[in-house]
Amino acid sequence: MLRVFVALSLCLTFSMSFGMVSKAQQAAVRAIIEPTERPGLELWLDKDCYEAGESLVIHFKSEKGGYLTLYSIDSAGNVSVLFPNAFYSSPRINGGVTYSLPASGDPFRIVVQPPPGATPGDKEIIWGVITEKQRPLPTAKGMDPEQWARTVRVQLESLPSSIWWASKKVEFRYGPCGGEESKGEVYALLVAISDYADNRNDLDYPISQNIIRAYREVLGKFFDHVKVLDDEEATRSRILQGIRGFLGQAGPEDIVYFHFAGHGYHVRDKNGDEKENDPADRYDEIICPYDIKVASGKLTNVILDDEICDTFASLRAGRAVLVFESCYSGTVHRGGEHYNVFSLPCPTMSELLVYPGGTMADDFSKSRSYRGGPKVLALEACGPTQSAYYVNKPDGLSVFAFFMLRVLEQFREEADTNGDGWVSLQEVFKLAAPAVSETIEEEVGEEQDPMMFDYIKEPVNVKKVR
Repeated sequence: MLRVFVALSLCLTFSMSFGMVSKAQQAAVRAIIEPTERPGLELWLDKDCYEAGESLVIHFKSEKGGYLTLYSIDSAGNVSVLFPNAFYSSPRINGGVTYSLPASGDPFRIVVQPPPGATPGDKEIIWGVITEKQRPLPTAKGMDPEQWARTVRVQLESLPSSIWWASKKVEFRYGPCGGEESKGEVYALLVAISDYADNRNDLDYPISQNIIRAYREVLGKFFDHVKVLDDEEATRSRILQGIRGFLGQAGPEDIVYFHFAGHGYHVRDKNGDEKENDPADRYDEIICPYDIKVASGKLTNVILDDEICDTFASLRAGRAVLVFESCYSGTVHRGGEHYNVFSLPCPTMSELLVYPGGTMADDFSKSRSYRGGPKVLALEACGPTQSAYYVNKPDGLSVFAFFMLRVLEQFREEADTNGDGWVSLQEVFKLAAPAVSETIEEEVGEEQDPMMFDYIKEPVNVKKVR
């Protein structure tokens, strides 16, 4: 439970406490409010773990002006209203302005007080709801938490389509915050597209889904929070919102993991930023969402490398792992094995994530004070002028994914070169990459040399050796 103390240490609470309920109660409330999350409201904390008695500041920014309500739901399911309150009686905020609660100079502070029975690592939710027009939302007084959550949800979903609204939740855990807990959590956004809205772009088999499913099975314990966008779910807007919203929940101690398996291509660079990094480069690299449009030889509704860079730069996570397996495909037969070859040069991380002054990874690592955002580990399936291959059959994988996963499943001891009892993504890559190159040279007679850009400079451990 979050409590508010004035400067003279007089304890005030913003709203009702229902006494000790249960962790199951919070889970039920979470399940009710999560589907209401809607873009347009940013909500964040300075960190993701707080000790009992520690002060907390909530930051928020709305796309549009409106009327904001902030709730807290502690680990036992108790609900409090944090804003508006005795110090801020009006819920009105302006659009495009970053607010802090409490603001500098305010005569109160918000203090963390875990409910009775809470254990270290239990989480508290802060949920923000903003409506363009004033619509008083229930304070939870006299209602049990589930009834309150359902009432708020019904009110929001019943608003006329002409009234804009948005919602966002953020979580923090109760301390102690040192030791293993301080390592943070991993938020994974996995995107797989084999069947596109325009079926001319479809793959023969669900190769992308096979890749994502296999990584999820092997790295399951590494991921704490997973969101999958599959085929028609992976629209342009949902991919970008997944990065901003889902991965945007990660705090400075957390890792975000983004894996895209689908088509990629390039389009003519319109703003001239590409040639600043490479005078010969006249193209923006893109990833192709489910709803990409192809007409008169032009691609629209794509996601540009510039957008990818800007979106990831806005995240608060301390580290980011980015894996792209995205190219156009053709077919080739050799040695009796049927391979699909990405017939256009595979956009590598250095191409796909170009930002003025270098790759996105380079930009993050050298200019964090300018750009912000996480340090990046970028894994790519091939070199800048090469193609990437996958096996074209129902259970097929990309050759790069096949060897990465094989090391993770069967050769962890060999990969653990620093002997710490863990295998990191960097160690896995170093063992898998030569196998990819050798296989493609022998089977196809071409070159495919996976590349890695490591600006994290510390192991990203994903699996124990034993």
